Amino acid sequence: MQYELEQFCRECQRLNLHFKNYGLYPGKQPVLFLDVSATIELLELQMAVRRTLSGFGQEMEGDYFEPGIWKPDCYLTTGFEPDRLNEAIHILNQEPLPFDGYLERIGLIKYYPAEQCYDYRLQE
Repeated sequence: MQYELEQFCRECQRLNLHFKNYGLYPGKQPVLFLDVSATIELLELQMAVRRTLSGFGQEMEGDYFEPGIWKPDCYLTTGFEPDRLNEAIHILNQEPLPFDGYLERIGLIKYYPAEQCYDYRLQE
């Protein structure tokens, strides 16, 4: 899988991203995230990654990453304690939105807890 991902990244261009608002996935340990605009280029990249790596690993439960369901985001927290939620929202509320960035690398992590295995730079 590592070889396939490396080859894939050699053929992909870096993407511009637009971060438009903050969001929350509720639960025992809520997740705060940045919402990323779902451009056609980003959705096509996600589908291409799925096709390239579909024969490896094990699918997560649920259909969160299926085309037409997946929603791009950028986690700001994991393992977050709910009693700190008000403080976090207060801090985020002071940061201006929207802002632009870019996707420059694709990699593989083991999750939970997150551990980076490897990543590769996209072409400029």
